[in-house]
Amino acid sequence: ASTDKERLVLLLGINCGYGPRDISGILKSEIDLQAGTITRTRTKTSKHRKPPVITYTLWPETLAAVKANLSSHETLAFLTERGNPLVNETIGNDGIVKRHD
Repeated sequence: ASTDKERLVLLLGINCGYGPRDISGILKSEIDLQAGTITRTRTKTSKHRKPPVITYTLWPETLAAVKANLSSHETLAFLTERGNPLVNETIGNDGIVKRHD
């Protein structure tokens, strides 16, 4: 009963352990459609001095969802229906980071 985009997010979450910020930050250059993999540093470990770079092998269902939802954006792999990043972070007037996903 999910939309294509919701299915993509669910599959990437289960297959790769990705959260919304991870999925929003996936770059096209990190996806290898031929090998069926995504190779990247996790968002939560990217600030470490030597963050691990991990290659995730995508399940057939996940790979199909990735192919079906690739954006036309220059670098970002996935966008909302309105063409925005899946997660948008801004700093409010109060100095607090506000996240919309």
